[in-house]
Amino acid sequence: MGLLVENIGPLTMSPADGKLKENPHAWSNDYNVMIIDNPVGSGFSYTGKESYVSSEKEMREDFYTALQKFFAMHPEYKRNPLWVTGESYGGKYVPNVAYEIQLRNELPLEGVIIGNGVYSGKIQNPTVPDFAYGHGLIDERQYKVAQDKAAHCVALIEGGQLKEAEKFCEDAVRWLYASNETAGGVFYYDVGLPDASFLDVITNKLSEYLNSPATRDALHVGNRTWRQADEEGPVADAPLDDFETEQGMRAIEDLLEKGFQVVSYNGVRDGSVCNHLGNLLSMKALQWHGQADFVKATTQPWRPFGKLAGYKRSAKTLSYYTLLNTGHLVPMVVPDVALTLINQIVGAAPSQLVI
Repeated sequence: MGLLVENIGPLTMSPADGKLKENPHAWSNDYNVMIIDNPVGSGFSYTGKESYVSSEKEMREDFYTALQKFFAMHPEYKRNPLWVTGESYGGKYVPNVAYEIQLRNELPLEGVIIGNGVYSGKIQNPTVPDFAYGHGLIDERQYKVAQDKAAHCVALIEGGQLKEAEKFCEDAVRWLYASNETAGGVFYYDVGLPDASFLDVITNKLSEYLNSPATRDALHVGNRTWRQADEEGPVADAPLDDFETEQGMRAIEDLLEKGFQVVSYNGVRDGSVCNHLGNLLSMKALQWHGQADFVKATTQPWRPFGKLAGYKRSAKTLSYYTLLNTGHLVPMVVPDVALTLINQIVGAAPSQLVI
């Protein structure tokens, strides 16, 4: 999805006819970009039923093994400055992958870039009712019910009932947005999109392309089938205990303490648990030597093209951007802004490697 739909790779897929075309916003125009199906079992990757990852430690060790195999085959890239990027649940995966890389101390890690991330269940879940009410999607009575649900969600997390918490908290978000008794079915990953049905269309087109005999043959994946799955199936079920933890934040804290760059960005129309309110609270809650500086830092307008595109708050090696006119899928909806953000952070140097 990131490679062919979110304007990251050299080609992008047209939702109208499913054909590939040149992508003018490709990150690969300026950097070496590697996109990995992660964790194992996602995309075309596969493993035995007993081998799906159930923890961030298992995930990052698997990922590092994949990196070792890649660099053994392509040693010419091994000395390139390296950035780890991702979005959404990447708030957990990305810092853990980077943690493993710096732990092994074999690759020139520069830092991480995370979009609309999942960081902390107990910090972020209570902000969902605030976002929905603040955007006029629910009234004060619905807001109170949603707050009660969020409070129960946090109680489950703090009580260590993590599997129960994951199901209840996710169901509470869906209830808030999907029911005609509440927000009426708004697309909560981007409440500014009047019609998100194009995502279903492009997903079907992508499935047709990836599962065609010619594509399977070119990718050497045999009879494996690609399908879109969002929080369902064995890959998602295996790490259910991880969903509501703060393990990714601990990895971010370690990276910050060691001087690595950490960038979090957020499309402000995202009404999910990854909304900008919870993202900022999560960044402020990080325990590291620059915490007080970040908490006191002022937010400044960000005008990369001479016009307002968002806002930036930073202290030492931590930066947080909020981006206008977009939600959860920043590179898809505002590709020029996303690419400019990457260029400003990484620097337009072809030797950089972004994964």
